[in-house]
Amino acid sequence: MVEWVTSTFQEYMAFYARYAQQQWSHMTPARYGVILVSIGIFGWLLMKSSVKKC
Repeated sequence: MVEWVTSTFQEYMAFYARYAQQQWSHMTPARYGVILVSIGIFGWLLMKSSVKKC
């Protein structure tokens, strides 16, 4: 059972690693910009919702 779960997990991780590598290799400037803006907005939201020290 453990071998089956490990094998399945490794297959999924290999698939997603190949998919991410393919997407990164064929990225357009517009898609890269969208990623940067998304990271910026996400970071801003995290900083805005953080606990403020008085």
